[in-house]
Amino acid sequence: MSRQDKALKFKRELNTLRKMTLVGIGAKIDLTENDVIMINEDDIQHGQSGDKWQSGMWYNVGTIVLFNNKNYETIQSHLSLWNPDTVPTLFKVIAQPGITLDWKQPTGMHDAYNVDDIVKYNNKTWKSTVNGNMYPPGAVPGQWVEVKKPENDDSQ
Repeated sequence: MSRQDKALKFKRELNTLRKMTLVGIGAKIDLTENDVIMINEDDIQHGQSGDKWQSGMWYNVGTIVLFNNKNYETIQSHLSLWNPDTVPTLFKVIAQPGITLDWKQPTGMHDAYNVDDIVKYNNKTWKSTVNGNMYPPGAVPGQWVEVKKPENDDSQ
């Protein structure tokens, strides 16, 4: 089998897998003569902010969903087939009022910390002073300031 034939076979198998996935979520699809999957957008349900995350929903940038008791913001529009906590390029955890999240190494600018983002790191609370902050608190002078907790504050 030639390299080109192998590539065409792989493309057809991949489209078959995609077709099975999309049919499984209830989308009506058609394959064109060029093996391109065509999806009627009217057949895809759009997720709404405040809803629980569901597989098979279309999420636009900025949509906030609840998954495993955490709020996630959609950072890239997509048809959701993966849990928000497994794909950091599609969703990012956002803090709920009164809750400070632990610092987590960003994987790119899509989940970097921005001005006024607050995190916990090494048993201290920190606030970012710059946008696109990829470094842990204390690593680069001036990018984070320690936030002192008021003495009468018993929050987590």
